[in-house]
Amino acid sequence: MSTIPAISFKEVETQEEREMLRGIAEPVWRICYAEILSPEQMVYMLDWMYSPETIVKEQAQGTKFFIISCADSATPIGLISIDTIPNAETGGVELHKLYTSASYWGKGIGQAALNFATDQAKLAKARYIELRVNKCNTRAVIAYERNGFYKHHEHCLDIGNGFVMDDFIMRKDI
Repeated sequence: MSTIPAISFKEVETQEEREMLRGIAEPVWRICYAEILSPEQMVYMLDWMYSPETIVKEQAQGTKFFIISCADSATPIGLISIDTIPNAETGGVELHKLYTSASYWGKGIGQAALNFATDQAKLAKARYIELRVNKCNTRAVIAYERNGFYKHHEHCLDIGNGFVMDDFIMRKDI
């Protein structure tokens, strides 16, 4: 078993950091969703999810964004965002985003990020973590299952412009 590289999680606080998030996510999206989403849907979703305005709004609602850095890289290697306020009715939090650079896949970074998310959920006194994952993103589904998540239900969401998000909602009890 290889050693997990030393990583750190920096909370996104500045406009410059918000603007970096799309640049971190986009190369990962181009690999993960190349055969799942049309190029048009990919651009539409990136524009929608990673606009600084959307990020500011989500932060105001209690979602924290973190840039993942690694000691052996001069540039960020990923990002994660998670709710910090549990749902009043269910007690759960949502893990909204988790992307790591492809060059770090298989090195334990994703698992470390999921452990970090679990720690954040525990700090929030959540009962569980929930996330959405595209039904066709088999690699991610397997990784989440390996880390204690299970398929809770399915959800197809119309996101506008003729596009949908057809996802598994996966859950990990804490």
